[in-house]
Amino acid sequence: MRVMLSLLGKVVARRTTRALPRIRSASAWLDEETVDVSGVLGELVSFSEELPYNFSAPMSDFFAEIDVSPEVELHSDKDGFGLNVRLKHLLDDNLAVDRVRLRLVLVSDASQEILLQSDGPLELKRGLAAIQVHSNVTTYGHYLIDKLVVESKKLHFSHEFQPKPQTTPLGITNANMSGRRPSMSGPSLLVYPHGDSLEARAALSNDIHIDKLRSIVLTIATGRNSTESLDLRLKSASAGLRLHTADAEIIESNHSQLDTSQAGLLKLGAVDAGTNVKVRVPYSTERSLDELTVKLDASYKTSQGMFSYLRTSVIVAALPLDVDVNDIFKSQALFSRFSIRTTNSIPLKVTNVEVRESQAYGVRALPCPLPMTVFDKQPASLTYKITRRDAEGSKLNKKEAALALTVEYVRSDEAIFEKLGDVLEKAVANSPFAALRRLLVPTLLNRAKSYAPSQQLEQAVLLNEFQVPSYEATGWGKIVASLTADKRQGLDEWLQEWHSVNFFISWSTCNLSPLLIFVQNNQKLVLDEPVAATFSRKIRLSVEVPTVDVLHTVTLHLDNEDSKKAFVIGRPMPATLTIKHTRRWAAAELASDTPLAFAYTIDAPTDGPWLVAGPKRSRFNYKSDNEETKISLVLVPLKPGVHLLPSIDIQPVTTSAGTSEPSGMSRILSPGQNSAPTEEETTQPLVSCETDYRNSGESVLVVREARTTTVTVRERDIMPALQRIPTATESVRASVDSTRTSRLQ
Repeated sequence: MRVMLSLLGKVVARRTTRALPRIRSASAWLDEETVDVSGVLGELVSFSEELPYNFSAPMSDFFAEIDVSPEVELHSDKDGFGLNVRLKHLLDDNLAVDRVRLRLVLVSDASQEILLQSDGPLELKRGLAAIQVHSNVTTYGHYLIDKLVVESKKLHFSHEFQPKPQTTPLGITNANMSGRRPSMSGPSLLVYPHGDSLEARAALSNDIHIDKLRSIVLTIATGRNSTESLDLRLKSASAGLRLHTADAEIIESNHSQLDTSQAGLLKLGAVDAGTNVKVRVPYSTERSLDELTVKLDASYKTSQGMFSYLRTSVIVAALPLDVDVNDIFKSQALFSRFSIRTTNSIPLKVTNVEVRESQAYGVRALPCPLPMTVFDKQPASLTYKITRRDAEGSKLNKKEAALALTVEYVRSDEAIFEKLGDVLEKAVANSPFAALRRLLVPTLLNRAKSYAPSQQLEQAVLLNEFQVPSYEATGWGKIVASLTADKRQGLDEWLQEWHSVNFFISWSTCNLSPLLIFVQNNQKLVLDEPVAATFSRKIRLSVEVPTVDVLHTVTLHLDNEDSKKAFVIGRPMPATLTIKHTRRWAAAELASDTPLAFAYTIDAPTDGPWLVAGPKRSRFNYKSDNEETKISLVLVPLKPGVHLLPSIDIQPVTTSAGTSEPSGMSRILSPGQNSAPTEEETTQPLVSCETDYRNSGESVLVVREARTTTVTVRERDIMPALQRIPTATESVRASVDSTRTSRLQ
C-alpha cells in the first residue's frame, strides 16, 4: 500500500512539473512518465477495505490547489452552517469518496473543535472540484482551519493547514505546551450563527447576597427551533469554581420542566419556538475569583435532527463597588456613615440605598439626594441614625441584631453597551440583513468596549454622551468582505448610513431612575423605566452594629461666660470637665461585682497653644447614668489666634475589686505630679469604651490684652542725643570757607 501510493505520488509529481525546465536523472528500472497507473487508485481503495486500520496518505501528493473559502453559509431553515472546499484532482482515475471532513479549532481554546462533513458519498473526477461541508453546530468566534480529510473506504487523504512546530537539533518541538492558545499563522475564519437560531448566554445574577451562595443566570432563547428535547451541559473552566447544578431552578419563565438529576446537566425537555428560559445556577469558589469561565454545550433535537450549541462565557464576578462604614457613638443614638466607592474605576449610578431595621435596632435615614453618580475619586456618602430598642445591657443575638443593607445600582458601561446593542439589533431586524444580527451586534459591541476605557466612560457620564465608534474604527470593511456575494450586496451602504445617523448615546436621569437617551436624527428616544430596570443590579449584605461596653460623654464647661467670646493670652480661665457614662450600646450585661475603672487624658502638648492646670491624666471609676464625674481645671492660653479646645480621650484600665474606691476619682493629682497609670494598670483591659467629646471641633479666639501696654527700655538701648542736621546752604558755605583757608595756606 505504501509503495504503490509512493509510486502514484511520483507520477503525479512528474506530470505537474512537465512544463517546467529540469535536468532529467535516468532511472535504472522505472520511467515515471511512461508508466501506466490507470486503475491503480481504484485497486488501492478496494484493497484498503481488508486493512484492520485506516491508512493515511498526504493529500498534497494527489491533489492541488486545496483551499477552504472563509465565507460562512447559513441555512435558512435550520441551525448550523456550511463551508465550501475547493481542490484539484490530479489523477486520471475517478475517486469514490465516502465523505469529506473538515476540522476547525477555536483560536482562544484549542480544546473546542467543530467537525464539518459532506452530505454523502461523491465521486471526484480529474480537475477542479467544489465540495460543500456542513455542521449542525451553532457558535460564534474566530476559528482556525486545522485539517481536511478525504475518506475513501479505509484510505484517508489528509491535509494539515496549520504549520508544524519546529524541531530543535535535540528533537524537542517548540509547540505550545498548554495547547490552549494556538498560533494564528494558518488560515482562519469568523463563524457566526443565524439571527433566528438558538442562543444561550450566562451572566452574573442581578441580585447578590454577600452572606449566601452567589449564582449565575443562564438565558436560553430557542428562536425558530421547536425542540423535542433540550439538554444543557455546564462545565467549569476556572480553577476552584464549583457549579451546583442540582440546586438549579427556573426563574421568570413560563416553562417549568427542569431535570437536574445528572451532575452538570440540565434537561429542559420540549421547548416551544420563540421561548426564553432563565435558569439560576448557584456556584461556590475555593478562592476569590475576579472572572468565571463557564463552557456551555447545548444539545437539542428538532424535526430536522440533532443540533449543538457551543459557547465559552467569561463572567465578571468581581463586585464593582465597596462599602465602608464609619460609626459615631452618641448617648441616645449611633450615627453610621456608609461610603460607597467603585472598585474598577467604572462610574456607577446608585439608584437606591436601604438599611432595614432589626429586632434590636431602629433605623432612620438622614436626607440624601438619590440617585447619585459614584466616580473613582468621588464616593457617595449616606448617613443613618440608629437607635437601640431593647433594654440597656441586655444580651444581643448578633444574627437577629444585624441590619440589612441593600444597594441598587446601574453600571454605566453595561447600560450604554446594552442600549447600543439594542438599537442596532432593532435596526437590523427591520432591514434585509436580519439573518446577520448575531454577527453585526457582537462585532460593534466588542469594538465599542475596546474603544471605551474607564477614563472615557467617566468623560461620557460627565458630558452626558457617549460617542459611537465610526464605520472605519469598527472595521466593517473586513467583516463585509468575508461574507458571500448575496449578503455583501447593500450591507456596506446600510452600515455607513446607520453610523451617520446614530453617532452618540446620552446618559440622563429622570424620575429617580437612570435612563438612557439615544439620539437619532436629532430626536431623543427615551428608554422607558421597565427596560431601564433590567440594567439595575442589587447587592444585599448584613451590617453588624458595633457594640461598646461603656460610652463616655465628655463635656468641657467654661465657668466664665465672657470667656466664650475671646480668651486673653496669659489670663487663667477656670473650666469644669464633666464625664457621664452609659451602657446602652453594650452587647451583654456585666456582673454586678465587676469594678470598671478608666483613665482620661487631656491632650495639651508643651509647644501647643494651651497650658492646662489640673490633673491632665487620672483614673476614675464607673458610675450610674444619673451620676457625673466632675474635674476642675484651669486653661491658660499661650498663643494668639483661633485654636481648638484641648482634646480628651478615655481608655479602660484593669483593677480588682479590693482596690476599687467608692469615690468617683481614684486619685486627684497635682499638675506637677506624674499621673500616668502604673504598669499593673496598663495590662489588657477588661471592657471596651468609646468617648463622645461634645467640644470636639469647638474653637475659641485668643487675643492679646488691649487695655494696657508695657514698654521696657534698657539703658544700653538708649540712643545718643540727636544733633542738629545742617541745611544745604550751610553745607555749601562751610565747603567754600574750607577751600579758601587751604589756598591761603
